Amino acid sequence: MTILMLSFYLLSVGWPLAPQDSMHACCDYYAAYREGSGGDIDLHTSIDVWCDTSGVPVYAVADGYVKVWVNTWGGSPYGWGLGIGDEYGTDSMNVWSYWHLNSTMYHLEAGDTCSAGELIGYIVHWFDTGQPVRFHHVDLGRRRSAYPWTSALVIQNPLVLVAPNTDTLDPVFEDAHATGRFAFCRDNTSDYLDPDSLHGDVDIIALIHDLTGYPTAWPEWDRLTPYKIEYRIHGPDTIPTIRMMEFSGLLNWDSLSAVTIYKNDAVCNSSGPYYAKDFYFIVTNTDGDTLIEPSDSAGCWQTDSCEDGTYWVVVTAYDICGNMQSDSMQVTVQNGPGVEEWPIAKPIEHDDNITATIFYGPLQLPEDRKCIIYDIAGRVVESDKLQPGIYFIEVDGVVTQKVVKIR
Repeated sequence: MTILMLSFYLLSVGWPLAPQDSMHACCDYYAAYREGSGGDIDLHTSIDVWCDTSGVPVYAVADGYVKVWVNTWGGSPYGWGLGIGDEYGTDSMNVWSYWHLNSTMYHLEAGDTCSAGELIGYIVHWFDTGQPVRFHHVDLGRRRSAYPWTSALVIQNPLVLVAPNTDTLDPVFEDAHATGRFAFCRDNTSDYLDPDSLHGDVDIIALIHDLTGYPTAWPEWDRLTPYKIEYRIHGPDTIPTIRMMEFSGLLNWDSLSAVTIYKNDAVCNSSGPYYAKDFYFIVTNTDGDTLIEPSDSAGCWQTDSCEDGTYWVVVTAYDICGNMQSDSMQVTVQNGPGVEEWPIAKPIEHDDNITATIFYGPLQLPEDRKCIIYDIAGRVVESDKLQPGIYFIEVDGVVTQKVVKIR
């Protein structure tokens, strides 16, 4: 595996709108779920800094060299932007991207240099998205690219560098399902499970958004992605804290990455960015690192490796400022008898005169005899984990009794 090493020389930068030394409202965050009008989905690669009108001046957040002035929306007036490198030259370098600038007003051109705080362009008038107010914003991103502008690598969440950030509000949990705070389904399916009877490989889904206290003109736009999510499980068997994600560095932002971390079906319907913003995170889809990869979808809660019983599922969300919120839900794991599979099948000797007994409660076996219990499929089960059902008892190598547990 090739490891890409990226250097970040900047400790912090200001905001791209005036005043640059004050926090601004944002209408979308890094790695947010996005769905286009044609149904295509991906992840947001930057932060959208909102303003209440178009034609607002945009300022450089750092010194740099303009690598490109380009349209990435097929010539649309909304698709113009600047890529400003951290240094002069045509080599691959870290770049600040500023998108949705007005091409008919003043803006920098490729080859220009700029200083932090310098005027670089103006925000374009956004199209009608169905709300009574417009989604006017500058899209601020952090990328790495050679010259000319190619498929720029998305390298960092701008919020890691942009300051000040005076967000004091905690992330918010909402009910992900009618059955409770979280939703549970079979791993990588839309087969939803009763939280009082979880079994097999289970995905845990949480509906979470973050607020900053700096509102836009439309409440839905204020619902932003958290910076980090973790989960843990307490019960007869404990699963220590596992990091689901941290939206800080490199971002794979294609549709496969989107469906890896966001649930999007008829029950848990992730949405964004304009009309509704609901982020249903599949918190178990992770290998514990910060990079979103298709292999993360192999993550799940393997309940069949846990003892049956009552568990608490706890999910914690953080924002970039360290504000955090935890929520929890009580569930029950019911996988049935503890099972020991034979490596190969073997015939079972039995007494031709097997007796049958109906019982409830614990099964009493003679302590002076070698006893083994089989379920109806011929698997060895433990006497203290018997669920209602039919079992056969082997005594000293011979099956001698059939028992039926009724409760």
